[in-house]
Amino acid sequence: VLCFIVITFTERTCAKNEARCFHYICLEAGYSADTPPSNKYDSPIEVKMDFQISPLSIDCDHNVVGLTVRLRQTWMDNRIYSKQDGVKFSWIPARMGRNPETGIPQKIWMPKLFFYSLMKMEIKTNFQEQSLLWLFKDGKGDNFVHYDSQFDLFVKCPMKYRRYPFDEHECYIRISSANLNSTRLVLNMPKNSTWGRDNNL
Repeated sequence: VLCFIVITFTERTCAKNEARCFHYICLEAGYSADTPPSNKYDSPIEVKMDFQISPLSIDCDHNVVGLTVRLRQTWMDNRIYSKQDGVKFSWIPARMGRNPETGIPQKIWMPKLFFYSLMKMEIKTNFQEQSLLWLFKDGKGDNFVHYDSQFDLFVKCPMKYRRYPFDEHECYIRISSANLNSTRLVLNMPKNSTWGRDNNL
């Protein structure tokens, strides 16, 4: 059984020229959730996307396919850091992520995705949005934000039945950034899922 403990914390608001801390996660001075991170190489932001997909439903009358999706997004943002020395993994308080009602990031920058042919999306909830948000420091000292979410996705998929009952169908789901072009942000999707969870998470 997987259990999670909700930690109540107080927000310490500082002057604009100082870092802001939420429990043990801090944002550097001048941080804005509206401004995407930059990297030391002055190249586009790379958002790694790892999927686990399972079929949910097929509506042949309306050519709509339903899928249950677990999505992990990972991106580097060295403007966020943990006050916990020597710790590689740090949970990011939920209130720093997306507003459950509006979907708008509240404290930190998060990618805005656009799903082509989208008919409907239903976010999985368990009293609150069923998602995880944490910070990871790699061996080079760079900080990476990991965002896990789970949702039901319904997309339009043109189907042809000329070979019925031996027909086969392929559905392509196109995803892009909703507000940044390829010179600012790149989505990197591995061919095979590398989904995994560290034993400590």
